[in-house]
Amino acid sequence: MGNGLKPIVSFIPLLLFAEPVLPHQTPFPPESWSIVWLNKSYFCYKTTQSLLSYVNLRLRKQNILKTKVLKTTMTTQIQHLKMLTSVQKWNLWRKANPDIVPELRAVDLSHRNLDGINFKGVNLREANLTGASLNNADCTGANFHRANLSKITMKDAEAHKASFNDTNFYQAVLNGSDLSQVSIRNCNLVEAKMVGCYFIKTDFTDSRLNEADLSNSYLTEAILVSTKLIDANLSQVDLSGVNATSAQFTGANLTGANIEDWIIDETTHIDRVFCDYFYAKVHEKVDLSDCNSYTLNDVVNSPDGSNMDGNIVPNSFVNSSLPGVNGFNNIRQTQNCFELAIKKSQQV
Repeated sequence: MGNGLKPIVSFIPLLLFAEPVLPHQTPFPPESWSIVWLNKSYFCYKTTQSLLSYVNLRLRKQNILKTKVLKTTMTTQIQHLKMLTSVQKWNLWRKANPDIVPELRAVDLSHRNLDGINFKGVNLREANLTGASLNNADCTGANFHRANLSKITMKDAEAHKASFNDTNFYQAVLNGSDLSQVSIRNCNLVEAKMVGCYFIKTDFTDSRLNEADLSNSYLTEAILVSTKLIDANLSQVDLSGVNATSAQFTGANLTGANIEDWIIDETTHIDRVFCDYFYAKVHEKVDLSDCNSYTLNDVVNSPDGSNMDGNIVPNSFVNSSLPGVNGFNNIRQTQNCFELAIKKSQQV
């Protein structure tokens, strides 16, 4: 190809991929365009004045678009709130319009009776549901991110695959609800009542469950990484397969808990726990009412006679009959017995 045609051919891609100028936009003046030879290729650039005008125009268009979206969202939210005058009206509307995803972001539904409501897939991000009642509600796939659910009553609700990250559940009552495969990361569940709940494969990372009651619940394969369960009631809880690294069980009640294949390490805090017995496997009960057999065997097999924390188990503890409540004469001995029993069960 001749050298005379090379500049023209090289300029064709610029014309093909150049952004079209709309009629209402100010076109760039021809004199503001220049062609620069660089590495045997031609590049087209705009002058500073024209470029700034172009950027300002684009920003104005984006702001107008955002304003329109915000107004549309607010209008949609107002329309959806009108349907929430009663649970019956709301559920009928949702049944008649299954393709509509309700927008209830940041709405105030505090102390409302919403028992049996269909909140499936609803956006309730940052909503205020303090003291509300959602018994038997369907919240499957709903978004409760940063919502305030403190002191909410949500018994026997369905919240499978919902999102509750950064949500406040302080003193909430969730008894009998299904929150399996739910993300409850960095949440406040202090003093919450969650008896008989399903938390299968639920992510509790960095959440606070201090003094919470999870008795008779299923936490199978749940993620408890860096979760605080201080003084929590975990009696008869299924903890099989949970990841409890860096979790804190200080003062927790683990009587009757199933800890088969749970994952713990040196960062897991299991001190001052209460436990009469636990299950190393589903049908393998480890009775701690008489600690002698477990502590003695482990001390014999351990060259330094230490427990999992490296603390020496005193001879009086190993050889005594351990009189006192539930077979333990102090909290520290309870911890030693539980830790050594866990150690033994994991070695089998």
